[in-house]
Amino acid sequence: MVAGINLAILTSKYKKLSYLLPIMADGITPSFILSIIKALGCYGGIGVCIPFLSKVISKSKITKHCIIAILIVIQMEIVANIGLLSTFGIARVLSLNYPKLIQTQLVSYFSFLEGGEFFVMLQMVGGWFIKYMLTLNAILILLKQLSFFNKYTIYIITLFVFAISYFVSAKVLFLYKFLNVFAYFSVVCFILIPTIIFSIFYIKTRKAKKNKYTGII
Repeated sequence: MVAGINLAILTSKYKKLSYLLPIMADGITPSFILSIIKALGCYGGIGVCIPFLSKVISKSKITKHCIIAILIVIQMEIVANIGLLSTFGIARVLSLNYPKLIQTQLVSYFSFLEGGEFFVMLQMVGGWFIKYMLTLNAILILLKQLSFFNKYTIYIITLFVFAISYFVSAKVLFLYKFLNVFAYFSVVCFILIPTIIFSIFYIKTRKAKKNKYTGII
């Protein structure tokens, strides 16, 4: 978060807010709806946090803390995307493989300060490492509850992830195709299915409590 704030300040002089206009010039179209679905899929990783709920002892303020965390993430992504669009424009951004890295290469102050890449690399490498560790721990929690855990599990999962990651990232075009498919997979597995399951559980629990209360009366 601190790195993102620093990067936003360093790249501020290269941004033109006129690149953001017109907003939704074509209105709500099938492509617009599809992009919203894919965007939700890109943030489907939040479903990884579900197994950790079983480890939370005090749940009295969990809703408040989750809302605060989500709001922080939302504002970070809004600022980051606005920063990219206002730096290059939509047409140029769509033609770049890694626009965030290109954006940081513009940073130059006092004819020697050109360390913008450091901040975005810190975000990318650090962010993905933290996400991997959280995902691995979530998988281990589930495997322990299913009694499939042993001392070699971590090594097997790590080797499997390394092999798949190496194969997928070997070619950039294939990586983009994979991420495009993964966005839909993420929507279904990490957003749609958990939402349906928790909704059914909530309705059944509420109905059971209501029946119990009615029986007591």
